[in-house]
Amino acid sequence: MLFNIVRLSRSRECLELGTAYGLSALFISGSLRANGDRGHLTTLEAEEPQFSLATTMLKEKYGDSITCIHGTTQGQLANIAKPLPGLDFVFHDAGHTLEDYTMDFNAFVGSLRRGAVVLIDDINWDDRRWSTGPTRTHEGWLEVVSHPRVKRAVEIDQELGLLLVN
Repeated sequence: MLFNIVRLSRSRECLELGTAYGLSALFISGSLRANGDRGHLTTLEAEEPQFSLATTMLKEKYGDSITCIHGTTQGQLANIAKPLPGLDFVFHDAGHTLEDYTMDFNAFVGSLRRGAVVLIDDINWDDRRWSTGPTRTHEGWLEVVSHPRVKRAVEIDQELGLLLVN
């Protein structure tokens, strides 16, 4: 799905939040290459050893067409999003709470081009192993959907949220 969304939207500047071991970044970067190797992916991961493992693998395969940044969305996202030339696609698979979704979206929404696509993973996520209280992810998704720049929003299999931004 990631490959096809990036390819069909003809995205050139992409941002991924939550790299983990780099599988999603491989799909996004592969799609950028299939579109003529004109694109760039910036990816952000907070955890080790995921960051180091993913960075090594992604840099070997995609070189300068990918930038891997270590840190949290709260600590890095505002600094990352501002200098980007205009985001065409964002994949959010970082923190899964109402606060994470809304803070992160508000941090990068100003960098989204008209017609940009945003894909948010785990919009109904509530895994007690990873949170100390209610995650309220779906409430966060609904807050993001209500943003004035969101033109269309679709929920896919109650797991993914897809946005088209004006």
